[in-house]
Amino acid sequence: MRIPWVFLWGLLALLLVPPAPSHLALETDGEEGSFGVHILLSGREALLIPASGRIFGVVRVSGRENLSALKVVPEVNGDTVTIRLSPLFTRIEEALTCEQLWQFHSEPTVTISGRVGDTLRVSGFERFALPELDVRIVPLNGASLQDCCECGKLVCCPNSGQCLGCGGYGQCCRRP
Repeated sequence: MRIPWVFLWGLLALLLVPPAPSHLALETDGEEGSFGVHILLSGREALLIPASGRIFGVVRVSGRENLSALKVVPEVNGDTVTIRLSPLFTRIEEALTCEQLWQFHSEPTVTISGRVGDTLRVSGFERFALPELDVRIVPLNGASLQDCCECGKLVCCPNSGQCLGCGGYGQCCRRP
């Protein structure tokens, strides 16, 4: 039986050409920006924030003592993601610029750490009677969200030094 040359050339080409990179493949090699944090309020995903060190989020919540939001700052160190959460009161997040929000510190600040796949229950804000608040650490798809937040199907990509509203859940801010 004779095999046509065209078939052999096609087979040879398939063996020699490397596969195209998949944009759907999840990166988990620990590079900066390859992780993100899903903020979950009462079990519902509210906001996905990349742990790139350049983006932080302001998640709207309601609680006692005029608590109106939490500032969420995720950062990567190796294969660990550290998330700092700070309370914001009386809608101060609406009056401050992105740079002022970045520099604004309030107490109590809660810091939690975990790895990809972890879901962490946030505690330390009990006096504010917040709804159940969890943080899920997830791998991100390459550079697609390193400078953007996501809430539902809405993707918010602020310019440097700006905050953008991201649905009804809060703001996505890019450090100045």
